[in-house]
Amino acid sequence: MLPDEKLTATSSFSVKDGKLVQHPPAPRRVSRRHSVGFKPDTEMQQVIEFDMHDEEMALRMWYSRDEYDIIKARNSLIVKMMKTGHFKESEEHTFRGLEHKLKEGFRQRRANKFNGLNAVLEEQDRQYAKGITIPEAIAEKYGRISIQASETAFVMARRDFENSYCYSGKPVGSQLAAAISTTDESKSRDDVDSHHHQYHRQGYIVDDDTIASEDSNNSSASKTRKKISGLFNAVSMAKRKEGKMFRRSSM
Repeated sequence: MLPDEKLTATSSFSVKDGKLVQHPPAPRRVSRRHSVGFKPDTEMQQVIEFDMHDEEMALRMWYSRDEYDIIKARNSLIVKMMKTGHFKESEEHTFRGLEHKLKEGFRQRRANKFNGLNAVLEEQDRQYAKGITIPEAIAEKYGRISIQASETAFVMARRDFENSYCYSGKPVGSQLAAAISTTDESKSRDDVDSHHHQYHRQGYIVDDDTIASEDSNNSSASKTRKKISGLFNAVSMAKRKEGKMFRRSSM
């Protein structure tokens, strides 16, 4: 969604000088205005409960079907322009977030999903064969597969971050400058790997068959792990009995 943009079901787009041009829509109810902002700190906000029958409140909280259709149609046009070499990045339009729509991005995204799924199921098979239950080992297998995607996302996010501040003309604050100086695009695979597997540095001992903790059995961390293990074991056994969980390495 572009900043301060009004969308209606009758909006239409055309291409002029390599840019998307939105044509005035036919008279119809105009949806609420939108805006996009950037902040240096991460914030979490809880969505308030409201009556879905309150149309005004619902429109303020959620995209409408008309808005979704317009966004989808505009994205399709941008992708077509990119494929034919006619799309130009501008202050109004960007290709960010649509990379997976191109052939190379689509193949990479599909491969990432398959490799992650396969790694998890292979580890589950190994644990079934040995009669063990180690949720952390499954998380580790998936983490190793997702490293490359994490590195790519990190680099893209940093570039977007720097570009957004250059565009806004705002000086980069001390905290933001420190964040940039301490995060290098050439971050090594070992650094990312250690970030994904922090439990190696938190007292966990990892080998081929077991992941245990040096913490006391009475610690909250130990109790949490036991609950997770118990839940994982119960769900896994139920799926096995139903015949819904099987090896997918040959997919």
